Amino acid sequence: MTKQSRILPEYNLEFEVVSRIPWFRAKLLAWFSMHGRSFPWRERGSTGYEILVAEILLQRTTAARVAQAYNAFLGRYPSWSTLAHTSPKDLREYLKPLGLWLQKAQAFQSLATAIEERGGSLPASRSELERLPGIGQYIASAALLTLYNQPEPLIDVNMARVLERFFGPRKLADIRYDPYLQTLARRVVNTEKSLQVNWAVLDLGALVCKNGIPLCLQCPLRAKCEFYKQSAARQEGLPMMRVAEAPTVYGVASSLGTCISEASASTEVSSSLCSTSELPVVNPPPVTE
Repeated sequence: MTKQSRILPEYNLEFEVVSRIPWFRAKLLAWFSMHGRSFPWRERGSTGYEILVAEILLQRTTAARVAQAYNAFLGRYPSWSTLAHTSPKDLREYLKPLGLWLQKAQAFQSLATAIEERGGSLPASRSELERLPGIGQYIASAALLTLYNQPEPLIDVNMARVLERFFGPRKLADIRYDPYLQTLARRVVNTEKSLQVNWAVLDLGALVCKNGIPLCLQCPLRAKCEFYKQSAARQEGLPMMRVAEAPTVYGVASSLGTCISEASASTEVSSSLCSTSELPVVNPPPVTE
């Protein structure tokens, strides 16, 4: 049976959502230029093949783990031709430590075979790509983005979390088939710097907008973020809790070594859905001998 591609219809985004996209993108790229992660496949001069290899390896695998194996993988499989002619068993065995190895091996060889059959090129449409064995929405987007410079979003749970927290929640459970999220993501990355916007969203999700408790006070998007606004509003409604005699510990250095002393003080705190790890630490008063 022929595998069918599922192309979602365009979702009619509200004007308020659309109007915030340029601000979101600009703030995100500015943050990324200062705080984006550094990986081999992001280096200037990386080829489409090298970037696409990384995106396939990254599926359900941490970037740090992929970075450790990336150069060795390229040394063993430097081209689509090498992948097309390697033993499927050998490729699966090589990919085992990176997880999801059966699917990744099938995707690599499916793409490599299609390129060989087409004389060195890959299908340039989503519908054609998703008909290939082992090629789903994410890999098809990665191929169109890296090989043809088409502005496609690399939607995974991390990108979904960042977009939903900032703009509002999706409508369906499965991110692959949610028309609101898919349309929103395409609008966000619809720029000449599409690849960089994709990486910026993924990095923000990994470093700041984390699953569970995000580091909201470190986020460049918090001024217009729906999640942060709601968290702040809930925090304002929480009663202040008095913590009696919370000790403050000071370390005092002298010629005899280091002495630890405690000073008790009552402290008021309130619950928060966002981490406050960015708050400054107050230094102890100077000690004169």
